[in-house]
Amino acid sequence: MREETETGGRRRRVFHLTAAGRAELTRWLGDPLAPPPETRDPAQVKLFFADLGRPDAVVGLARAQAAEHRRRLDLYRTLQAEIDPADSLRAVSRERIPQLGIKHERAYVEFWEELAAHPNGARK
Repeated sequence: MREETETGGRRRRVFHLTAAGRAELTRWLGDPLAPPPETRDPAQVKLFFADLGRPDAVVGLARAQAAEHRRRLDLYRTLQAEIDPADSLRAVSRERIPQLGIKHERAYVEFWEELAAHPNGARK
């Protein structure tokens, strides 16, 4: 396996598979364990400390976040629509990622819209 690392941004790692790398990938994919996901969401940090800022800032944050997550929701829907159903094996496994993304973004949109509508905690 050969690896390249980006020098800036998120410093992603790009792997190029060799035969040995493909064997290791197959082993890794077969391992049901995965590390816990990491959340790096500055909006959540802002919300956590919102009581230290202006009272109206929460509504602005919530509206902006709802809009951003609606944009991401549309992106996942577009990605799902672009999956080629003729590629049946890949379509079944790869379709699941946009499905997860859609559910994830719907939850975020619902959360931020509710917060924008009820910043003081009153719920629908």
